[in-house]
Amino acid sequence: MNNLIMISLDCVRREAIHCYHSSFPSYFHSEIPVVRFKGMGKLKRFYVPIVDLLIKPFVTPSTPHIDRVATDGILFTQAVSQAPYTPASHASIFTGLNPFNHGIRQFVGFKINPKAMTLAERLKRDGFQTGGVVGSNALGEVYGLHRGFDLYDFDSNQSIGKVGNLKLFRRDHKEVTDKALQWMSKIDGRFFLFVHYFDIHETIEHPITYQPLYQILKMKEVDQSIRRITQFLKDKGVYDDTIIVILSDHGNDFGIHEPGHREYLYDTTLLVPFIIKADRALGGLRITQQVRLIDVMPTVLELLGLPLDNPEDYEQMEGVSLLPLCRRHYQEELPAYSETCMESSDERWDILKNSYMSLRFSGWKIIVDKINHKKSLYNLNIDPFECNDVHMTNKDMVELLSQKLDNLLTQSAQMKGTMSENEISMVKESLRGLGYLDDEAK
Repeated sequence: MNNLIMISLDCVRREAIHCYHSSFPSYFHSEIPVVRFKGMGKLKRFYVPIVDLLIKPFVTPSTPHIDRVATDGILFTQAVSQAPYTPASHASIFTGLNPFNHGIRQFVGFKINPKAMTLAERLKRDGFQTGGVVGSNALGEVYGLHRGFDLYDFDSNQSIGKVGNLKLFRRDHKEVTDKALQWMSKIDGRFFLFVHYFDIHETIEHPITYQPLYQILKMKEVDQSIRRITQFLKDKGVYDDTIIVILSDHGNDFGIHEPGHREYLYDTTLLVPFIIKADRALGGLRITQQVRLIDVMPTVLELLGLPLDNPEDYEQMEGVSLLPLCRRHYQEELPAYSETCMESSDERWDILKNSYMSLRFSGWKIIVDKINHKKSLYNLNIDPFECNDVHMTNKDMVELLSQKLDNLLTQSAQMKGTMSENEISMVKESLRGLGYLDDEAK
């Protein structure tokens, strides 16, 4: 394989993509906005199944072009994000490192540490032309995610304002795709293209009750942009020689545990779609074993025929290539680490409201509250929405997962990159412009 295209569907749940053959548990698991009165709990037992029955046939996910890529490639049903927010998760994708080693530990104040080599840096060293087109400031250069790209495109016609010298923007999938195709049409030789779609992230602006419906409808639109990219490759005669990765950085909770994402570490925000189209011999595979987003970089490097080891002066990847698993060779289950934290207010990022880390392994997940030093345990096989904490009745499993978590953290380098005061100020204004921040953290 000669080329690589990575498409990031920011904030997309697996249920919004047709080939995952799953559906949201209920489009109306929350109360319908405005309609609140005594006895609503009893009424919901009747209207939820009726409304679902009437609506679901009309809002079944329709993503035929993503489905075709999945048919030609490998679909992973249990891919785990290392952080449920955009910059930290993409840093794990780009470096093959957990957040405590790539350096982005919070939304503000941290960036990729200098010892973490990015995928674009690796490929540029090996002679690839590297281009990135991003959909919002949530992947701004201030995080260091631009490192290694010949082009890291931010120049949007749909900016939503300006603060000082900082341009605030998010742009739709059509503009992102236009710029990506323009770049590909001008290059020759091996290339790596990163495409970031932020359209679905706007779900957070809609009432919780209707967010799953909105995500399904928006993905139907974005799927047309993916059609344009795959058709361009076919017209150019390089589709079969191009690896296509389609994934999401994190999901969204839709009100089961929190309004959106980033506050907690439940599977609603951590399990993400992940598809790789490579050579035809691997087409049509459906992998149900757990994998991590830190495994993306080593997997694509091996598919491109490149060594997995980084240069000696850089951190080595914690992720592993998934090709042995895809080729049906034995591979031990991969424990998946995740972390997140939430600031107490948008003015005091140094004071945290909460901070969690988790380890997902063998059908179980332990979540550790790093502030209050409490542990929760969930049996994911019988409680997929993590509603019943069973740590009191499963002490052995708590001890096993705690030990694995301790071993992982003990062996880590615990690296971080730090933003300057000016960079911190710029990021705060950017996040306000994108709707993340008000007077206090949500």
